Amino acid sequence: MQTVSVPVEGESPAQPGFYLYNIDNGYYRFDDDGKQVDIPAIVYPGTDLNARCPATIPSTYTYKPEGPADLDLSPYMASSFKDKNNNTYTRAEILNYKLSKITYDPDRANTGTNTYFGFDLDGYGNPKITSNTHADVRFTIGGKDYPPEIYESFPEKTYRPNGCEKMRSIYKIWMDLTWSATVEEKKEIDLSKNSTVKVGGTVQLKAQIRTKPFRQQKFDAWADVTQRSDMEWTTNNSGVVEILPGGKVKGLKASTANVRITWKKDVVIDSDPKKAQTYWLTDAITITVTDQPPVGGGGGCLAPSPGATIDADYMEPNPTGAIRADNRGSEKFDVLQGIPTSESLYAQVKANNYLAKHTFSEMSGECNYDVNVKKTYTLEWTETAEDRIETPMSELQEVTQVVTVKRPYSYWQIDNFEAYAIKEAEMANYALPENGRVYLTPNGYYPPTVDISASDSLSEHIIEPKYEDVILPPETISGETKPTIPYSIRRYQKATPYLNREFTC
Repeated sequence: MQTVSVPVEGESPAQPGFYLYNIDNGYYRFDDDGKQVDIPAIVYPGTDLNARCPATIPSTYTYKPEGPADLDLSPYMASSFKDKNNNTYTRAEILNYKLSKITYDPDRANTGTNTYFGFDLDGYGNPKITSNTHADVRFTIGGKDYPPEIYESFPEKTYRPNGCEKMRSIYKIWMDLTWSATVEEKKEIDLSKNSTVKVGGTVQLKAQIRTKPFRQQKFDAWADVTQRSDMEWTTNNSGVVEILPGGKVKGLKASTANVRITWKKDVVIDSDPKKAQTYWLTDAITITVTDQPPVGGGGGCLAPSPGATIDADYMEPNPTGAIRADNRGSEKFDVLQGIPTSESLYAQVKANNYLAKHTFSEMSGECNYDVNVKKTYTLEWTETAEDRIETPMSELQEVTQVVTVKRPYSYWQIDNFEAYAIKEAEMANYALPENGRVYLTPNGYYPPTVDISASDSLSEHIIEPKYEDVILPPETISGETKPTIPYSIRRYQKATPYLNREFTC
């Protein structure tokens, strides 16, 4: 099997939010990896300073952690990708994705109503990529120069001890992301089984190629390429076999020789011939040439081809969740009427026990077995001497013919199987800690167990038969002269119908 990889790129905007909320003393708070940071408030520009409760926003604050501020940007991955030839691929069709470039979006910086908090570009520049999906993001927010993107009341109005309404400020980090990835095409070649041929006889070989195109998850059916002009047939011993047109091989001398088929094709990448990748597929078999009567016991199974598929998808978690006041079962207040930030809460989530999906493919093909069928003939005739004396004559002859028994086979193969246990549940609400988000791990949960065995090896799916030579009942042939033995292969096939019962795949 050989793989051709094509680079692709996708672009996407990203707007991760930075969330701050009023606390009782008027400060604004945000949660930074479990650490609470309180920022003094300033009066919102243009607000009446003599008002009883002037609108406030966070003062200037530079987010500059001591270590890398790894921000997960995978939720903002591009939904489509293109190669240099402008072919488009979906996210499900790409492999090996990673962030390749991040730039802050200058069009969102302090432009009228699309206010945008300023990044200290001189000090930090654009974000530094730290892994395939994360980046070290640092920025400055707050103050009159960088007002919030969203400034609003809580969904359920709450108030500070002085009677002024609590507010929240949300700043969005506007960035443009570039993602790099690859798409792959796979091809493999198969040359029909090892064969035996008599000196002067011929055997027909069969070559097949199958492809898993760029946008597919499984291989197409095998394609017969035996007669194609771009197939190169060679042998390592031209004195033993001769390769004829169309995949035929003729036996010349008793011995063995390898026959090889090779297919080459250039795949141009990025419309640049210098970047072409070459498919170079090859397979070989052994041809045994004999000057003896044919011997059975050989044969085998041809590679299978895919047929019908069975798909199932149980990937909807169907979650339900609730945030309520402690204590559970005897709540102190109705959360639908408002949630005091000083009160304790509990959260719970219910969902399906697991998620799963699978694809099964029916594989089918044919096995051919060469069986020795033996029969003993008694030949009877009369010879007359010159003196007219007749002498009865007899002779025993054993004949061996090779009968090919064909057997179809089929089985189901697991192309894809995925099962997911519950890892955690994420709940978001302004009243929750950790920047308004909490993560719940399962309680009293037993993940499902999966017992699965998958293989694309034919020997793992069928049991090939064990068989011996077939001995047919003896037969006497009489004649005035020495009779000739009938060598018709059909005679032996018709005489051995029980072979059909003795071979199973």
